[in-house]
Amino acid sequence: MVQTLLLAMTDPRMGLLLPNIVYNGMTLGFFFGDFGSFYTANGTSRNLLARTNVGYVTASFYLVNAITSWFLGSIAAVVGRRGTVYIAILSHGLFFALLLGLLSMEDPSEGSWQAWAQAIGPAVLFALGDAVWESQVPATLQSSHYLPRESDREAAMGNLKMWQSIGFAIQMGIGIGTTSLGSLGLWIKILVLLGLHVLQSTCLVIADLRVQRFDEDHEGAHANGKGGSTLHPAQLAGDALSGEGSSNDEPLFVGTVRR
Repeated sequence: MVQTLLLAMTDPRMGLLLPNIVYNGMTLGFFFGDFGSFYTANGTSRNLLARTNVGYVTASFYLVNAITSWFLGSIAAVVGRRGTVYIAILSHGLFFALLLGLLSMEDPSEGSWQAWAQAIGPAVLFALGDAVWESQVPATLQSSHYLPRESDREAAMGNLKMWQSIGFAIQMGIGIGTTSLGSLGLWIKILVLLGLHVLQSTCLVIADLRVQRFDEDHEGAHANGKGGSTLHPAQLAGDALSGEGSSNDEPLFVGTVRR
């Protein structure tokens, strides 16, 4: 537990991913706890679909999420983990923009194809981004390129589940606290998550560009080998003292390695 918290508080490679992990938990809490009120008469004035149709919208999320997860490996092989992360950032940005835009428009008639589109469309966008958060972020934290020490990778997974659960609980608390506000409460929840989305996106970009790149192979091939990987000095000093090296038995250097 101590090592888990120390990694989160002292290592920027972990710390900069924490906003994303909390955001992931909060958005899941929103989708499964509050998104239904966006298209059904559940504490709001919107009544696009009957409550009996909620399951179909949820099923569309799981279908798109599963298909996207299946193909993410092939997609990452082409655009890298960085590319998939940027796709997720765009997807969730469109998700919130669509929610806010539709809330500002006149509602279509209940059960019409426009009503179904307004319910399933945002669910599809959310599923696309969520598939990345649930697969590529854990894969990055388990990569010996991103975290060379096995003990740090184990602590990273502890952080992943802990902070995701905390985010889920926070969102449930926000949902309970704003239930009585009706449509205003829905606006508040969406705007809070949109702000957190901007924060976590910024942190991901900083982590990838300034601290440790998400991709090893793409980095090594950059500019005919002129790119470099930034290795964390504290991490490498700890490796030297403990005798641990990377899982790939690469030479140990402190600072920035130029290949």
